[in-house]
Amino acid sequence: MRKLLLAAIGLVALVGAGIALAKPGGSSVASVTGTFTATTASHSEQRSCTTSDGKTIETTSATYTGTSVGDASVAGTVTVRAHSVIDTTDDLGTVQGSVRIGGGEARFSGVYDHGKVAGLLTGHVGTKDAHSTLLANVSASFSAAGGFTGGKIGASDGGSAVALSAGGCKSTADKGKHKDGKDSGGSSHD
Repeated sequence: MRKLLLAAIGLVALVGAGIALAKPGGSSVASVTGTFTATTASHSEQRSCTTSDGKTIETTSATYTGTSVGDASVAGTVTVRAHSVIDTTDDLGTVQGSVRIGGGEARFSGVYDHGKVAGLLTGHVGTKDAHSTLLANVSASFSAAGGFTGGKIGASDGGSAVALSAGGCKSTADKGKHKDGKDSGGSSHD
């Protein structure tokens, strides 16, 4: 628990700096910025449960697609595979997953606080011939149904920290319906 809290505090400190770096082959470091929107949802699966103290926890796994504009290394089609765990009673939680931007791929972890997520994005950008390492602060507005809007890579907004506690959760009805109304059948794959 203490390690998780310290990691969250460290993440908030990095997010506050609002910088993204792309480093090709260890020879240089460059600032990178971009904006993105990913609102077309697919492969969506939701579940909810109620904690022993009466709070509702909603877990969603989905893929969101859209576009990113900005520096060439972070511009193009964006695909976000996200897994969110949100206490809908207090409107706090976490969002994590993977992001494909143009020819690159990265992982992210973020803190969700009242409709906004802020976190850290790590991976690579560019092509095989011009491969660069990416370390970026990332922020966006987020909802499980609507995806990511107003997203920023580098130059991002600050965020909050949350403490995740141990405890049981009693499952409620499966909300595994896709946006098109088809039942997911408990699987996140179509």
